[in-house]
Amino acid sequence: MTSRRAALIAAVLFAIVLGGVHALWPSPAAHAQSLPRPSGPVILSVSGKVGEVNDGDAARFDLAMLDRLPQSEVATHTPWTEGEQRFSGVQLGELLRLLEAAGSELTLHALNDYSVDMDLRRYIAFGPLLATRRNGQTMAIADKGPVWLVFPEDDYPELNAARVHDLWVWQLTEIRVE
Repeated sequence: MTSRRAALIAAVLFAIVLGGVHALWPSPAAHAQSLPRPSGPVILSVSGKVGEVNDGDAARFDLAMLDRLPQSEVATHTPWTEGEQRFSGVQLGELLRLLEAAGSELTLHALNDYSVDMDLRRYIAFGPLLATRRNGQTMAIADKGPVWLVFPEDDYPELNAARVHDLWVWQLTEIRVE
């Protein structure tokens, strides 16, 4: 056995003896504090059954925080715009996974007081996107931003339905996980 390996084994055993197994891995509370607090204006809050928060019982995000998450793109037509649009942002499923969300029902709230419930099990496989950009540009409130939940309607014709169009929440400001 090499001296490096022996030293590593000794350090692990010492950590276990002094602090228990939890000394080797961060506790859930320590992990929950890994989500930074927003430094800019909050544009999206996620609350309810989430394990990762940064402000009381919610995870709050500014644009820079959302931009640091894995980004995806959706190219699709919408009932509210002309021609194909290219949306980019974080996939809803990815955000919920990162926040350790445990629910299957979402309530989506917009700045204009619009609110709708969404069965996550029914729609998550389609890859809905929390878009922060359209055609490469951030979206102002007057242009359905700063966050717009969009669906890849061109890829899945079954999404071209009124019940799904109701879920295309623009000016999305809050997601509640139940």
